Amino acid sequence: MYLGVTPFRRFAIYLIDIGLIYIVASLILLGVLYLFGYNFERYNQLSNNISTYYLDLLIGKSNYLVSQEGLNEVYEFIGLYYIREGIRLLIMLVLTIVYLVILPYFFNYQTLGRLATNSKVIDNKNIDGKLSIGKLVLREIVGTFLFYSVLPFVGFISMILAIATGKSLVDRVSNTSMVIKDKIPVNEEFNANFFTNKEEYDEYSHESDDSDSSYQEPEDAKKDYIDEEPKDVSDENIEDDDGYRVI
Repeated sequence: MYLGVTPFRRFAIYLIDIGLIYIVASLILLGVLYLFGYNFERYNQLSNNISTYYLDLLIGKSNYLVSQEGLNEVYEFIGLYYIREGIRLLIMLVLTIVYLVILPYFFNYQTLGRLATNSKVIDNKNIDGKLSIGKLVLREIVGTFLFYSVLPFVGFISMILAIATGKSLVDRVSNTSMVIKDKIPVNEEFNANFFTNKEEYDEYSHESDDSDSSYQEPEDAKKDYIDEEPKDVSDENIEDDDGYRVI
């Protein structure tokens, strides 16, 4: 059986894994934009201008933003924004595939965050918890990438839900769980989850049945710890409330 991770561990995993992806993606994004000559100065200037003009429009101080020149600046800003955002999402998608799908598939479903917290992801439907590549794609690309990169507000809700209940939206979409890496036995006779796979459990059960059926305690062994028949003893030799002397 697996134990679910605590809220503290879950939060630590988010900080390490999602934080690492964002940091690496930001560094790569800056490098790519500089390489292709992206106009950072113009982007920042337009961003500041539009913010100022918008506030002036709200208080009736200026209507520049709705003039033709103002609209041209808005269109120019949107173009620069979507170029930047499109490249960022592409980088995030590649990092998600490499870091959250390929790497865990070959390394026991762990990432750096899960390794640091001794945890991993399992499939709730498999007795051994193994994840298929399709389930990883569903969990990380449809879940993690969509919620945390494309819809960050939904990702924030998912994170809060995971910390509060132990199940994030990503877990619910893919029917997976974040658990402590090592299994623990709860019922050694019936708990197949204590073993690494079903074959190992079946082999153990078969051996246990054989050993139980073949073993019989020798009659002479009883004499080592108690008489075969209870014996009456005299009152002065009684050492037990039952009237029998244990030898």
